[in-house]
Amino acid sequence: MSGKKKIIFAEYFSFIGGGQIVLLNLLKGLRKTYDVEVLLMKEGPFETLLKTNKIKYTIIKAPKKPRYRYVFAYFRFAKAAYAYLRNSGASLLYANGFLSLKLTAMPAYFAGMKMIWHKHIIVDKKPLSYFGLNSAFLSMFVKKIICVSGAVMRSMKNAGVKGGKMAVIHNGMDPLKYSKTQRDKIRAKYGVKNGFVAGTVGFFRRNKGIELLIDAAEIAVKKCKNIKFLIAGKGAQGDEEYEKYLREKAAGKALKNNFIFAGYGDRKLFIPAFDVFVLPSPAEPFGMVTLEASSMMVPVVAFNTGGTPEIIKDGVNGYLVKEVSAEALAAKLLDVMKYKKQLIKAGRAAAKNVKENFTVKAQVDKTASLIEGIINEQNRG
Repeated sequence: MSGKKKIIFAEYFSFIGGGQIVLLNLLKGLRKTYDVEVLLMKEGPFETLLKTNKIKYTIIKAPKKPRYRYVFAYFRFAKAAYAYLRNSGASLLYANGFLSLKLTAMPAYFAGMKMIWHKHIIVDKKPLSYFGLNSAFLSMFVKKIICVSGAVMRSMKNAGVKGGKMAVIHNGMDPLKYSKTQRDKIRAKYGVKNGFVAGTVGFFRRNKGIELLIDAAEIAVKKCKNIKFLIAGKGAQGDEEYEKYLREKAAGKALKNNFIFAGYGDRKLFIPAFDVFVLPSPAEPFGMVTLEASSMMVPVVAFNTGGTPEIIKDGVNGYLVKEVSAEALAAKLLDVMKYKKQLIKAGRAAAKNVKENFTVKAQVDKTASLIEGIINEQNRG
């Protein structure tokens, strides 16, 4: 027995995205103080990552359709999850994301376990929306909600969640090193040695603005043949067909070799090849990739929405586009590429910003303080 208080971290997704990287950083930081264990609901790459980092985990497979039509399958899952949590000896359940909480809230509640919800996404403004109604309902079961940005918190308040339950803790990361060798290697491989490269990386999800980026690329290339778009990624889990649609959309434009799909790969290997990183999401809650690109001195061009303005100051350590449109994004990219010295200056300021304001240590310390407060309150009760 370690004598440490035990915390169960619930994770629904099996891929390795920004939310999973955030969770891994928290697990590695918090295990110095707590006995941490992960309740996984799917097998996959994230499981391998946990093994590599010697983090304990248990798999209880979730229903295949956790959003709709899963009631009977859910009862089987809930029964197993309840037994696991009841016998775990844990002081707290930490649900990483909406689906993780949705699936474990009831089992944890009946097991008498306090809960924290790590909220990564912005709740849409539509009245009676699925996420809005569920967010308000699920918030009743948790002691605290950690929002990754002020934008996420505001959206939760709009959905009817009490502000006193929420705290903003920005994601942090360990700085990444820029590699000129890697930059040259990628640019040579994809034939963009001498062009101005605007790039992006990640999973192709329908809310990430890749379609908008393709439209912006068409506008920009018509005005400047020297701008190249390099896209590294693949279709999101469960929606692989979307990548095919995006490739067909790009092929139908007059882009020729100016818009390149590079396939999926380690984002750290691609980002140094970019002159700017483009974040085309109409409303990004808090992009980990914004921190990653910034830490490698690659300034980010993004819309002035969501949590992005909490990271970027326009013209100082990156660039913000005021209007969410392909035309406005294209205009900003064409403007930015004219000023190479300013780009270098913005890149250095971006790396400094990450190093000073968005560290893993700061995130872990704030999270640990919040956790300890809940556990102590529970002990006093």
